[in-house]
Amino acid sequence: MRHLVSLAAVAIMAMACSGDTVVQATKNRPGVELRTAEFCTDRDATEGFASFVVKTIDGGAVPASETTITQTIDGEAPGSGLWEGGQSLDEENLSSDIHVTLLLDASDSVVEAKLFDLMKESAEQLLRDGETQWAERPGNFTWQVIWFNQWVSRADGDWTFDDIADIPAPPQEFDGFTRLYSAMEFAVRNASEARTNGIAAGDRDNHLLAVFTDGRDNISGLDSEEPPVVDGLTKNGAAFTTFATNAINRAQLEELMRNRPWLQVSLLGFGSSIDSEELDALAEAGGGTVYEGNDIERLFTRAQRSFEILQTVGWRLPFNPDEPHIWELEFTVNGIKRSASIKLDAERTAQTPECEEDKTVQ
Repeated sequence: MRHLVSLAAVAIMAMACSGDTVVQATKNRPGVELRTAEFCTDRDATEGFASFVVKTIDGGAVPASETTITQTIDGEAPGSGLWEGGQSLDEENLSSDIHVTLLLDASDSVVEAKLFDLMKESAEQLLRDGETQWAERPGNFTWQVIWFNQWVSRADGDWTFDDIADIPAPPQEFDGFTRLYSAMEFAVRNASEARTNGIAAGDRDNHLLAVFTDGRDNISGLDSEEPPVVDGLTKNGAAFTTFATNAINRAQLEELMRNRPWLQVSLLGFGSSIDSEELDALAEAGGGTVYEGNDIERLFTRAQRSFEILQTVGWRLPFNPDEPHIWELEFTVNGIKRSASIKLDAERTAQTPECEEDKTVQ
């Protein structure tokens, strides 16, 4: 199976982008954040792709299922007119990986409300559904589970979905405070480490951090004490590591997330103790969405929309070398003609790399 760029390779920029690469949303049109736009050559043809996130006026991401994308080159669609014989690339040629990190509030309040087991069941189902959804498109689906209370714990090794049910309840010496910012900082840095190690590390790949909480932060301004036990095992032998948390404030956390455009952060706020303003600000900084509710199962089900926020389109056309063209993308949300456009300079040059075979997707 041939793909535009190997998933294992670092994609090479071979074009100059001009015009708006970020279109700000208004009440009458969506916003668009262009992530990357690239070319490769296949003998006499040229292939190009662009990855982007569509956003609402409040900064929330719009799922692909609610978006219609139209692309033209010099005003004509691939496969017509000047581009007769050319074609828009289908999903098989636009493969991407996603790495999902679940950050779960495993505090006393969740346990005391008898929601702990339901939270874990819903989290497990979210990942199962995400894997099933991703199996219908080329690319890899990987995941990580982190949970927090007085400390933050990370699943290590080869966890299965079934192991999520065995995440332990908070220890008796739990202080009852909420270190949401500190736990999120840990999860963001953990995602950065995964990306550095080659997990969902390509330009078209995406990391999703889905954060569940039933409260507001109230003590992330202080370092936590060291945990009494660092290395742990669930009752069925799945390994996890527990860490102390570092002091951080909301402004620092928001800056940390904004500096990682490959990361989307969605917040799942349960119950009446959450701070909606706080969650909205965190989601905006993380380029994600807030989901609020009083039904945990429904909350996690709604969050599955977050899996499809990064979109990619592309084409294969008979480009001649050194001929400049204008590639324009039009975005319409929910079938309503609230279009926004991004215009890009497209030109095949001697530096345009050859398209590679993708050996990682079967």
